[in-house]
Amino acid sequence: KKTSSESESEQVRKMQDRLEDKTMQREMELAEEAEKAAEPIPEKSWEEMTWAERGDQAAQQAESDAIWKGASKAEAKTLGSRAREKVMLQAVEDGYVTQLPQRARFNPATGKVARG
Repeated sequence: KKTSSESESEQVRKMQDRLEDKTMQREMELAEEAEKAAEPIPEKSWEEMTWAERGDQAAQQAESDAIWKGASKAEAKTLGSRAREKVMLQAVEDGYVTQLPQRARFNPATGKVARG
């Protein structure tokens, strides 16, 4: 009986070692992902951005400023939406027109739907 208890304890030890190996591997993967996420994303200049990107940036900046000043998440989202709308109104004043997706058309001769 002593051999069976030794083999069981050995099996348990091996299982623990495998679990620790998997845990270490997963922790390393998570650390690599965190490093990638921490790398700064190169920011575009104002001239390189589309109007939608400018609106998103203004909204994000307004939200973060509001949160730093102690506003609730709902208030911050509202301020972000207002900032985005302000940028998009400026875009319209500058002549920006939102491109709507083309309507899909059905061709009865082929039985297919085509855009444009």
